Amino acid sequence: MPVRSPAPAAGLRDAVLTALDAIQTDPAGVKAHEAVTATCITASRTHRSAAHRLGVPCGTYRRHLALAKERLVERLLRG
Repeated sequence: MPVRSPAPAAGLRDAVLTALDAIQTDPAGVKAHEAVTATCITASRTHRSAAHRLGVPCGTYRRHLALAKERLVERLLRG
């Protein structure tokens, strides 16, 4: 009987969480980490509610979230 590998979703989740932890290399990265965590990990219902949770204006929140997405994709593509 062949040995089954872990579920692909679990591997992807682990890779994303590892990349997410790695983006906290500077103050902007910390804010980016907080934005993506508030949006995706703790699943705020709206961007407005995520911004409120973080105590920042929506525009600032969106800027941090865009930076987080950029850094996460860069890290994931680097492997």
